[in-house]
Formats: sequence, C-alpha cells, structure tokens
Amino acid sequence: ITLADGTGWQNLDLRGQLRLGQGAAHTLSFGAHHDRYRLASVTYGTAAAPIADWLSSTEGTLNTNSYGSTRTQAIYLQDEWVVAPGWTLLAGGRQERWLASGGSNYNAGNSAPNPKNLVYADRAYSHFSPKLHLAWQASPALALKASMGRAVRYPTVAEMFQTFNGPNNIRTNDPNLLPERVTSTELTAQHQWDSAMLRASWFYEDKRDALISQTDV
Repeated sequence: ITLADGTGWQNLDLRGQLRLGQGAAHTLSFGAHHDRYRLASVTYGTAAAPIADWLSSTEGTLNTNSYGSTRTQAIYLQDEWVVAPGWTLLAGGRQERWLASGGSNYNAGNSAPNPKNLVYADRAYSHFSPKLHLAWQASPALALKASMGRAVRYPTVAEMFQTFNGPNNIRTNDPNLLPERVTSTELTAQHQWDSAMLRASWFYEDKRDALISQTDV
C-alpha cells in the first residue's frame, strides 16, 4: 500500500508589461515567481509481513517512506529597446533562489552498516540568469539576429528524495543533485520573399551538471 497524503504543489506567477517613450521605444516586461513542491510518500507491507488484501486490510508494517520539499522564488526584468530605425536590443535578467529542505528516506530492509532512516541536510542556491538579443532589419527582406542567454533548472523533489521499489530495492533518487546550468548562443539570418522564406541558424549550447533520468531494470 502506498499513501501520498501531503504530496502536492503551489505555484504563483505575476507578470506585467509597460511601454515607454515615443512610439513605445521601450517595452519593459517584469514579473515574480513562487513555487513550492512537497513529497510525502509512505509504503506499507514487507517481504516478512506482506499485505494479504490491499482492499480490506489495515496499513500493515511500514516498509519505506520519502519526505522532502523544494521552494523557488524569482523575479525578472527585461527591456526591449528600439535603439535606432531597424535595430532592436533586448536585455533582461532573472534572479532566483532555490531551497530544498526536510529530505529523508526510510527503508525497513536496511541493516547495519546502512541506517534504516537517512536524513539529508537542507540546501540552497541563488542564480542570476541574463539574456541578450540584438536584431537588425538590414533590408525589408533581410533580418539578422544574435542571441545569448543563460538558464538554470533545479532538481525536482522527486529526483532528490523519492524512493522507488525496483529490483533488489534499487533507489533511483539522488539527494545531492546540483542545478543544471545552460548557456546558449544563436546567430540567425532570415530572408523573406513574397512566397518563400530562407532561414539559417548557428546554435551553440554549453550545459553543466545535466539532470538526466533513466530506467534501471
């Protein structure tokens, strides 16, 4: 029997936009983000004390549990600026803070020297993610663009704390996962005709501490 009472999430996003200057030369975009994810997963029934009938029996013997929560708070601001006829510059940034807390795992099958209950230390990270984009309308038909940006993806509460009952009680969670950080760059040329369009792009991405999920059978 698996109970997930208390597992869930709360998300809140606030966004706004403000146009300034003659002909809306500046378009300011801004916003705030908050999320919180909670994990509470408890399983009952062990090899030594199995649950005979999950429809009618009581919860039985505690087998495993997984607890933990994550929280992310962020603000962002960007300005899309028409710097000159045919030229548009977009610059922005996102500041965010992430916290993982209350993480623990219990496994009734563990014995010395492996503890039955593992409690993990709280962790917090703060990151700033900039973005920059420059576009030039070289002619009515030809547009040239250059973009650069950074993004951060934090591990989910399940990726860090969820215990899975697989073959030989394999655990696929990792409480020490680091945030995935990506820096991307792109150069684009686009030519437009009356009935056709040709686009060429060069894209480069540098990714560190990639978060990868896989199935272990």
